[in-house]
Amino acid sequence: MTANCGGGHITKGCAQSPQSSATVSVADKRKRDACSTLQTGKRDACPTFEEVLEQTVYFNPFEPIEISERNLPHWRQPGVTYFVTFRLADALPREKLELVKAEREAWLKSHREPYSEDDRREYFRLFSERVQDWLDAGEGSCLLRDERAAETVASALRHFDGQRYDLGAWVVMPNHVHASVRPRAGWELQQILHSWMSFTAHEINKRLGRTGPVWQHETHDHIVRNPASLWRIEQYIAENPRKAGINTRFVFSRLP
Repeated sequence: MTANCGGGHITKGCAQSPQSSATVSVADKRKRDACSTLQTGKRDACPTFEEVLEQTVYFNPFEPIEISERNLPHWRQPGVTYFVTFRLADALPREKLELVKAEREAWLKSHREPYSEDDRREYFRLFSERVQDWLDAGEGSCLLRDERAAETVASALRHFDGQRYDLGAWVVMPNHVHASVRPRAGWELQQILHSWMSFTAHEINKRLGRTGPVWQHETHDHIVRNPASLWRIEQYIAENPRKAGINTRFVFSRLP
């Protein structure tokens, strides 16, 4: 049995560091990066966020869903937009991850589909908000606090934007990354995530002169359900650094 959280998945970041880069406003970042890629030039036009809301394909409960599960459920539908989070391998201690996994399994056994709105809120509070707070405490090495590593990730996110996928809001935090992304025809979300994580792991290790795993293998992702959900996700991503007390220029949002 699986549960669709309906809100954000596991999120937030580390405490501020003197090594963090200077703050650049979301508006300034949007002016520089909106509707562009690193290698392929600019798109023909930059849609307003209202146009994005209208054009986005959302979760359809009446269409088939492909579901896979490891420690977390992963729902797939063609053409939809996803909110994804991937975090550094040491961002959370193993004992906390195992605790959340055990409690989540117990919750799923005691709740039956279809889930009510109260169920969804409870699920989010127990298994998303709590982990968000843990990540805010700044566990782990926080490799992405180093601007060389953060730039590597930001460049990878934007590299195939407009070719393999359409990238929405994104942010690189000290120990995790958030993004909204819609795979284009012929590309699966898992291919895109693997490409991002494999390339950046190699480059980060090379740039920082280190070895070993960079990312936790499993990502957190869910299908954006409706326009209100997309708005909340974009707002959350844009405000994530400020709320976590982080100064970063590696953030982009399409919000007006």
